Amino acid sequence: MRPGPLAPPLSLRLVLSLACATGCAAALEPGDEDAGPSGGDDLLVGNSEGPGGGGGGGSSAPPPGGQPGFGGTPTPDAFVPPPPAGEFSAESVELCAVINAYRQQSGLPPVPVSTTLMRVAAGHVADLVRHPELSEPPCNLHSWSADGTWGACCYTEDHARAQCMWDKPREFSGGTYAGDGFEIAAFGQITPPQALQLWQASTPHHEVILNRGLWTDLSPWPAMGCGLLGGYAVAWFGSQPDPSSP
Repeated sequence: MRPGPLAPPLSLRLVLSLACATGCAAALEPGDEDAGPSGGDDLLVGNSEGPGGGGGGGSSAPPPGGQPGFGGTPTPDAFVPPPPAGEFSAESVELCAVINAYRQQSGLPPVPVSTTLMRVAAGHVADLVRHPELSEPPCNLHSWSADGTWGACCYTEDHARAQCMWDKPREFSGGTYAGDGFEIAAFGQITPPQALQLWQASTPHHEVILNRGLWTDLSPWPAMGCGLLGGYAVAWFGSQPDPSSP
């Protein structure tokens, strides 16, 4: 499975974590693996159960009105998130902006940009840049090194370490943010609009962004944070509002 046409051609990897009440195995074809930046341009999608081994919720019922068309990549002008001044890169802020512009184009409210989740996203892409080996099999792009104050993990294809992902907002906020975090990620020499296009072209990623499929029970997302650095792009979605954000 390959992403839709992009210019210029990209070498990419996409991974995500799904919160499912019941079977998610259809999202991962037999033999596929969540992989890192070492391979070609295949689009690889991973999945996992929700917090507590399946208690994370999520309905498979489609929302009223069906799936919206892509209609191209929206401009970020529709919604400009208010990040803390100077703390995050312009590319990271733009990534959240284009996601929210796309949600608004699709008839959905924008997701509040979370200071905590922005810090999680910034920390994760920086960690991946310093440790590209984290995304080499058996690990994938959801992995974290032991060089920070967070919990380290090699996130594997069987999603046995999914708690490592869900706990990151609590770890980065010292417990102030009490919700779980869910990540979609991509690797390649990509801009924020191109990252959105790649996620649009993958049904599981697209459903996360638009609270569809397994994610309808978490609609609308209460919090979001984004990071883009060194070819790594991540978007984090939180299950609860962020009390530390404006």
